Amino acid sequence: MGSFFSLEGGFFSGMGKIFDIMLVSLLWVLCCIPIITIGPATTALYYCVVKSIRRERGYVAKEFFHSFKVNLKQGTIVGLIFTLLAVVMSFNFHIVRQMEGKLGSILFGIYIALSLFIIITAIYVFPNLSRFTLTFKNLFKNSIIMAIRHLPFTIIIAVIVAFAAFLMWWIPIAALFVPGVACLLVSFLMEKILKKYTPEDAGRPDAWYME
Repeated sequence: MGSFFSLEGGFFSGMGKIFDIMLVSLLWVLCCIPIITIGPATTALYYCVVKSIRRERGYVAKEFFHSFKVNLKQGTIVGLIFTLLAVVMSFNFHIVRQMEGKLGSILFGIYIALSLFIIITAIYVFPNLSRFTLTFKNLFKNSIIMAIRHLPFTIIIAVIVAFAAFLMWWIPIAALFVPGVACLLVSFLMEKILKKYTPEDAGRPDAWYME
């Protein structure tokens, strides 16, 4: 019982994890407020959850802002691309809903498929950006390949992300912990995938992601 309540025991260790999850969730929410920084913020969220919370390397805030700064430019551009695609698809859905007949139904189905394709690609883009140094072309190419090749995992991850988004929309205060929890759950599947694409010689002295 004494060891359970010691500073290194299960109780305080668990409380520390909960605090870290809430902190990284808060940092993500704050960094998403400008809208255009959603990309680097999401990249930093994944990086920090895996490195600081799961691997227990470094401090949450320090690692979060390290990743945010490193991926600010590319992450912002990628985030803007997905934001633009979301706006375009929303506009298309609005137009299609006004259409009657078979053509409207066909276009609606096509846009649903395109939207799902964009979503599953986005799911992999930010973890890839947090782990690898890639050109925009290879970043999107690799993400699409992973999403399709590991479709069962992709579906599960998409469900987790969708449920998290719904929960934050339904109960806004949930944003204080849902981003971190959802990212943590996603990481258990995502890491299995990313390791398959990590070069074997990537085992540098501090290659925490290979653990």
